[in-house]
Amino acid sequence: MEKENGFVTKLVARQQRIKSCLCVGLDPKRERIPETFKAYGIPTAQSIYDFMINVVDRTAEFACAFKPNIWFYFRNRPMAISALNRIVAYIRKNYPDIPIILDFKCGDIGKTAFEAADGAYAYMHVDAVTANPYCGVDSVSEFCNTDGKFAFVICKTTNRSSVDFQDIVCNDGSPLYMRVARKVAAWDENEFPNKLGLVAGATFPADIGRIVTASGKMPLLIPGIGAQGGDVEDMLKYAAAERATNRPLVINSSSGISNPQDITPHDAAAALTHMINSHLPKNFYE
Repeated sequence: MEKENGFVTKLVARQQRIKSCLCVGLDPKRERIPETFKAYGIPTAQSIYDFMINVVDRTAEFACAFKPNIWFYFRNRPMAISALNRIVAYIRKNYPDIPIILDFKCGDIGKTAFEAADGAYAYMHVDAVTANPYCGVDSVSEFCNTDGKFAFVICKTTNRSSVDFQDIVCNDGSPLYMRVARKVAAWDENEFPNKLGLVAGATFPADIGRIVTASGKMPLLIPGIGAQGGDVEDMLKYAAAERATNRPLVINSSSGISNPQDITPHDAAAALTHMINSHLPKNFYE
C-alpha cells in the first residue's frame, strides 16, 4: 500500500485488528435519550455525556471509528458542545486506537475555513472531518493542511432529494456527483495526497459503484444503513466490488445502534458487524 497519512494508517490498523468496518455514530437525539439519562426530563451536559459514553463503552469492540455529528450537540447549545469535547477526550484516553470522525459538513472558505479546521483539530482533537466541496478546493484545503488529519468530502448523500442537485447532468454527460468524485480524486492525487475520501450514501448503491470506479483508492464513508433505509447487501455489492484497490470502507450506523429497538447497543453493533462481514470477501481485511 502507498504511504498513508496518520488517520488512514490508524483506521486500517483498527479494521484489520478487529475485523470490522463498522463506524458507530454518536448522535444524541434529544427526544430519543432515555429518561434515565436526563435530569428532570431535560438533557443536560452530563446526561448527554453519560448517554454517549454508555454507547461508546458497549460498542467499542466492534467500532473501527466513532462519528459524532456536531449538529446534534449544537442543538443543545454550549453545554452540549462541552459534553462533546469530553466524549472525544474519553475516547482518546480509553480507546486510543479508534479514530474519531467529526461529522461537520463544513464548506466555507478562507479565514472561516481555517477557523473551522483549527476548531476541529486543535480544539476538539478529532482525527478527521466531513466537508462540503461546493465552494471548490478552497472549502476542503484547510482540513488537509494539518499533518495526519483527513477529510471525507460529500459526494452523494443519503436523502432522496439529493437528486435535485447531485444528479444534474453536466456538459460531459455525467451527473454532478461523478464530477465531484473525479475532482476530489484529482485533489487527492495531486494536491493533498492521501488526505481525502468521499461520502457516499448507502441508499444509492448503484451510484456507489460508479463512485468506486471514479475515485481510485480513496476511503469511502458510507452512511445510511438502517434507519435511513440503506441495505447492507445491496450496498456492498458495489462498494466492495473492487477490493483490489485496497480501499478502506467506513460503514456508519447512528440511530440503529445508539437507539436500537428491543436490544442493547452492544447487540445491535454485534449484529450489524456480523451482517456486514457476511457480505464481504473473505480476504477483505488482509
